[in-house]
Amino acid sequence: MSSKTLQVLDSSIDSLLRVHAPTVWQGHGLIVGVSGGVDSMVLLEAISRWRHKQTGVGDIHIAHVNYGLRGEESDMDEQFVKETAIRLGMQIHIHRANRNYQGTAQNAQEKRFDDFPGNLQEWAREVRFTFFGEIARGHNIACVLLAHHQDDQLETILQRLFRGAGLEALRGLQAMTSLSGFGLEVLRPCLGLSKAQLLDVADELGITYREDSTNATEQYARNVLRHSWIPSMDSMFPGWRKHVIGLESVSQTASALADVVMSQVVDKDELLRSPWQELPVDVQSFILHRWLTSHGVSPSRHSIAMLMESLPLSHPGQTFEIEPSTSIEGTKKGFIVAKTADSSESMFPNSWSLEEFTNQLPQQWKDPFTLYGVLQAGEKVESFRVRPIQGGDKFQPFGMVTGHQQIADFLANRGITGSAKTKAAVVVDAQKDILAVLYPVEEISRLGAMGEVSNTRRVPDLTNGKDRLFRIQPSSSDPWSATLRASEQPIGLAGMTFRPMILEHDIRRRIHALALEIRQEAQAWGVSQENPLHVITVLQGAVPFARDLSRELQLPCVFDTVHLSSYKGGMSSTGEIERKSWLTSPIQGQHVLVVEDIVDTGRTLEMFTKELAKQKPASVKIAALCRKKEAMEVELPIDYVGFDIAPDFVLGYGMDVNELGRNLPHIYVKMA
Repeated sequence: MSSKTLQVLDSSIDSLLRVHAPTVWQGHGLIVGVSGGVDSMVLLEAISRWRHKQTGVGDIHIAHVNYGLRGEESDMDEQFVKETAIRLGMQIHIHRANRNYQGTAQNAQEKRFDDFPGNLQEWAREVRFTFFGEIARGHNIACVLLAHHQDDQLETILQRLFRGAGLEALRGLQAMTSLSGFGLEVLRPCLGLSKAQLLDVADELGITYREDSTNATEQYARNVLRHSWIPSMDSMFPGWRKHVIGLESVSQTASALADVVMSQVVDKDELLRSPWQELPVDVQSFILHRWLTSHGVSPSRHSIAMLMESLPLSHPGQTFEIEPSTSIEGTKKGFIVAKTADSSESMFPNSWSLEEFTNQLPQQWKDPFTLYGVLQAGEKVESFRVRPIQGGDKFQPFGMVTGHQQIADFLANRGITGSAKTKAAVVVDAQKDILAVLYPVEEISRLGAMGEVSNTRRVPDLTNGKDRLFRIQPSSSDPWSATLRASEQPIGLAGMTFRPMILEHDIRRRIHALALEIRQEAQAWGVSQENPLHVITVLQGAVPFARDLSRELQLPCVFDTVHLSSYKGGMSSTGEIERKSWLTSPIQGQHVLVVEDIVDTGRTLEMFTKELAKQKPASVKIAALCRKKEAMEVELPIDYVGFDIAPDFVLGYGMDVNELGRNLPHIYVKMA
């Protein structure tokens, strides 16, 4: 009997590794989680036997966690696992709840290791997988193998159901789980075997193991199920275990159906209001729950019920807190999940350097990767601190003389929304007034700047050099500092200074995404060789954008141009439209795509689209590389937007100042 069980286990180990961790045959190692109990000891024996039949397989690393919850008994488990590792000639890594032993069993090095907060199960899981992740990063590990078995599966499903979980609970534990947060692939080859089968193997082969005395108590819910509830069910409903575990197929079917619905109501993590509200109410609730869990949120039944009442009546910008530091935020098209970091937490403590600056400002002091601000009398930089943004944060951006702007709106105008917004930070003084906004690290390259100092602390353009200043820079020890410094530096043009705002590679990446979106929709319109897309480029600025976009579209297209202007050599739209050239081809019955470089007030495009409508095209869509939402004076839908930007003067990538700068590869913004 035991030989057959071992064959099943050997086959399960081999097939899981070949599918999910084939690099073990290229010398990568394996981690085996070993508690010392019968489950993990049988798994260890099976892996040891499997390895002897292989060639080119990397080392086996035994990982044991001593949680210190059973005093001397826990220490005896640890010693037992150490001795087993020595006997098998395997590497051993032992971790304690507040002390970390890493290395060989004979020569372990002790290090401090902090406890994790939370309830016992969550804390233990966090400790365990963080420890496994550390081993994996240091030893070229392919995956982790754990000894969860069929009885564990049954207990897990029951506990989840009793706690009110939905269909997802029926899936239980999976043979392969990808834990990207820990950088691990976890395999469970014993899921097809019962605890009784593993005990039979241990007895017949003489595999020694440790007994956890707490398993005999009913202090934990799992033990109550194991010793009382499950045996009673066995006597009353023979075969019930198989039926419960078999419900996984129901969960898989429901999950597949839910994925189909999700694809229709969710776009790039945004829950779309209209298609979601068209679903039956019960399905709305189910999809809402699934959408939230896909963002790492675990909403209660009460939370879902409250959201079902509130969301249909909400308006863009309205937020609904669903758990600490997490809320749903209304958008024009639907809803996004927004997460806010703990306000007491210091953000990027090693990424920013804050210091008093007493030297003469350099000639090019408006470096986009260095922020300068004015210190008040008696103020010391040591009183400043960096913290994450919080709901309701406001500051006075450049150009705003009176009043303040919500930082969330300030960031949104720069394309920083959703989860990216929660990674932004602010610098506050001793009175907790906001001195500067610091962009998320991953957005700095795209924006070409690290943040903005409040207008109330801005260094005057004609500074006399006597002001006491503070300086904020990327820390020289931070790995991305060198990358930022290597980015394009400010340029001078037409007597003005411009800093890079959107770099070339980010422009191309965004155009690729826009083209994919347009192509998918155009195919639905029926665009074909017989009915090509009519692309109208607004001269001169949209030429580079139209060229690169049309190449990415991969659609049959015909091209035309129109030359309109409202700038007339200035840096802001005059609101008066100058018509320099017009269309050369009829567009009646055609699907039209208008390609524009930048939408400012919107009046130029509004006039143009009204003229187009007179020619009765089948449809008219607008693609704009940049849109200044704050400057728009008309309600004009822009169907495809590359970047939403602040109402500042920009040039490059087709845009100009007095016809100069159109050939620049990046988009630059005028510095104050």
